[in-house]
Amino acid sequence: MAQPQTPVRPGAPRGRPRDATRGTELLHAAQGLLLEVGYEHLSMDAVAKRAGASKSTLYRRWPSKADLVSAALEAFEWDAPVPDTGSLREDLMALAQVWFDPDEGRDRLFVRLWTAIPDDEQLRQVYLTQLVRPRTAALAEIIRRAAQRGEVPTSTDPFSVGGILPALAFQHLVVLRQPIDATFLDHVLDDIILPLLRGAPAP
Repeated sequence: MAQPQTPVRPGAPRGRPRDATRGTELLHAAQGLLLEVGYEHLSMDAVAKRAGASKSTLYRRWPSKADLVSAALEAFEWDAPVPDTGSLREDLMALAQVWFDPDEGRDRLFVRLWTAIPDDEQLRQVYLTQLVRPRTAALAEIIRRAAQRGEVPTSTDPFSVGGILPALAFQHLVVLRQPIDATFLDHVLDDIILPLLRGAPAP
């Protein structure tokens, strides 16, 4: 007589648990290819091959290229603590250095993303979710603290300056093909962003 099967609890995991280390390896492979060939030329096949994994392993975790790239971007660890040095300028500089750190390849990453976004709506949504919204939230927090210290008017709107650095960085990196260095950041902050913030009209 056949023995009754033990019922499976709803939501109970099936098969082998996922290996967190394997997931990290896959994301590192995706990050490397994203920097090397860009979003439009990145393929699930290439990521699997670089990581020494099967495509089925990749698709079980991320069903599409957009899902994989979203996870790879998140793994760059953009969510560092919002700088709080007690100075508006130093906070903005620290934030800019995190976002455009050439040692982490982030300046090259932006070039790859910016040139592909116009032709890919999924990538645009990933970019907004993983990069634009966290950056805007961090900038808003920095400006809120500066207003509390009296460095800028309380009416200052972070959205009024939020796109300035990315726009100028695009021109600098993509059009002029120049690196984001201290001279560039000093110019953008001291000659453009800080005067705009400090000159905001009082309520």
